[in-house]
Amino acid sequence: MILSFKVYSQTPCLNNNILVLKPSQFKDQLSIEKEVETWRQKFGRLPVSQQNQTIECLKNFNNKLEQDKLIVLSQINDIQNLKNVLIENSDVIAINKQLAEKKIALTEIKNNFKTQFDNLSLLGVYVVLLNRSSDEGLTAEALLNEARNFVVAKAIEDLNGSFIQMLEEQTNQNNVNNYSQIIKQHIKGSLELEPSFIFKEDVNNFNQKLYILTVKVNPLKQNTFNQNINLTTSGNKLITNDNLYAELNNIIFQTAEQKQHLIQKYEDFTRHCHEVNLETETHKKTIIENYQTKINNIQLEINDLNSKLSDKFQNIKDIANKIGVVYNEQNIALTKNNIVKELNIKLENKKNKIIDIFEQIWQFPQSTKVYKNTEKPIVDIATQIKSVKERLEQAGKMVLYQNNQELQDNLFAESTHQKLIVNRTVNMLWVELIQNDTYWEVVIYAQYHLSKESETDSENNGNSNQEKNKIPNNGVVTYTVNGYNFQMKLVEGGSFSMGCTHEQSFICESDEKPAHTVNLSGFYIGKFEVTQGLWKSVMGYNPSFFNKAGDDYPVENISWDDCQIFIKQLNQLTGNYFRLPTEAEWEFAARGGIKNPQQTLFSGSKYNELVQWDNTNSGNTTHQVGLKQPNSLGLYDMSGNVWEWCADSYGTYSINNLTNPIGTNSGFFKVLRGGSWDTNIKNCRVSNRGYYIASYHGSGRGLRLAISVH
Repeated sequence: MILSFKVYSQTPCLNNNILVLKPSQFKDQLSIEKEVETWRQKFGRLPVSQQNQTIECLKNFNNKLEQDKLIVLSQINDIQNLKNVLIENSDVIAINKQLAEKKIALTEIKNNFKTQFDNLSLLGVYVVLLNRSSDEGLTAEALLNEARNFVVAKAIEDLNGSFIQMLEEQTNQNNVNNYSQIIKQHIKGSLELEPSFIFKEDVNNFNQKLYILTVKVNPLKQNTFNQNINLTTSGNKLITNDNLYAELNNIIFQTAEQKQHLIQKYEDFTRHCHEVNLETETHKKTIIENYQTKINNIQLEINDLNSKLSDKFQNIKDIANKIGVVYNEQNIALTKNNIVKELNIKLENKKNKIIDIFEQIWQFPQSTKVYKNTEKPIVDIATQIKSVKERLEQAGKMVLYQNNQELQDNLFAESTHQKLIVNRTVNMLWVELIQNDTYWEVVIYAQYHLSKESETDSENNGNSNQEKNKIPNNGVVTYTVNGYNFQMKLVEGGSFSMGCTHEQSFICESDEKPAHTVNLSGFYIGKFEVTQGLWKSVMGYNPSFFNKAGDDYPVENISWDDCQIFIKQLNQLTGNYFRLPTEAEWEFAARGGIKNPQQTLFSGSKYNELVQWDNTNSGNTTHQVGLKQPNSLGLYDMSGNVWEWCADSYGTYSINNLTNPIGTNSGFFKVLRGGSWDTNIKNCRVSNRGYYIASYHGSGRGLRLAISVH
């Protein structure tokens, strides 16, 4: 990539009688000689004092540039810091998912608590005296129903009192009302009474009947009784434990034995209920303790996640406001992507500013003497000028700045210490010829033209195929075609299980089975999908349906046959052997190769929104490559954005172990992998297979390049 440069033909430090040589003259010795002779005839002696002033002026000029450079480097560091903050806060989607899961768990705990209390009952004993004489015409069953209704209010009072007492024992007084309110909300203010162990006795000849009722109360069931019935108006009574024996003394029994029999029956029922209720009380306490502990714990987790989420949203908002990006609270993913784009623009501007500064730096003075008594002094002067120019360029590559973490094209790229390496060529030479009695002093000032070669520590960007096929430390090789750069990432060879593996199994399609072992040799694969810019640089046109978004968007609306034409043209232009990846190579790379620490549904994550554009988040369009998180190999968009054609024809899987398979040798359909912007989530899984006829075009079909390791 050739950066823009300026020709600094004027400077306040140099006056007009200095010889200026342009790049077109550097290769022509005679041209330099002619310029030197013309200058010598036009100008005479330049005072030494003027030279010293020039040098001092240029020193000050360079010092100012150095200060400007430090300011820009500080600004680059500020941008990187914003990027780091964004990375630290880019897990908001995952936290939102955790928060939703915790809220579901909270609901499940409450439902489970309600279910347990649905099955929890208390027993109570009540004595009801019905005055039969005042209720003539009522059947015994009707009176019994009235008796049931009559005791319900007392049952409710007892049960709620029991709850409050337990809560006071379990918690401090401040929390009693809080938990009591939770329980009452579940109770809904009413209960259902279920009678059992009913004992009925005609007590005398006055038509009075006495019922001993053992009742079972379920706290969470809704009431079915009629609260409007009031038996007391007809002389009927509810006899409680407090006044039981006194009331029994007021009743005229037929015999003393009958009275004793009733008292014994009542005490038997009371003893039975007491035993049952002791067990119930213990169980009830355990339920409430567990409920309280679980609710407290999960509420703390929810509060913590809400706090983290609030802080992260605020951090993202602060970054957006700082760099002038509109903050969209309803679409944080869009906000983050816009922040990344803006940071990339700002960083690129700063990089170019650094280039601009370094192109203004002066190299001085390069001084040499040429004696007048030589045979051809003008020729010697021209020779010295050309020699100095060559020495200045011998330094070759130059590190402009380093130890600054660059902001990559994608937010989630691994941060590495990088440096910008450039090639230097002399852009202009300014020459002073200071005449003495016996010699000319040739003083040369120079400025460079800088061309950016690489943004990594790799130096494997030479022109020869041998240089290009070396494996750099970071596994990335940069290729250039017609001025357009694209990167290929090394995938080391290894074995993997291809197809319907355990993490895919619950949604596997039949053509993903059986899972089978595949052994692959190493290869390179595109770090990004082939972009519209790369396609245009090779083919001279843009076939994409979404063709107005920019060169960094994936090329699409291309067939498998189109890919073959494109690759053939690319290989002719570069002298390389690019190809489509095989289906096995594609899946191995998508899974993360041998560097993948764990199996995931999608390429780089178990959460689709972190790594892919699909029909849930794409907004019905493709997106700039590299905006989502890469997988463990540093490959982007292998899930979603556009389907990627593979070399293979579509066929069924073999159960056998395979080495470097290329699929079936013939077939009407060609394989597509990875899903696209308009497909559902599960189609973007690393094991999912697609296929279509080789001539088919579509706005969701693109490609990714591969090349073998030689």
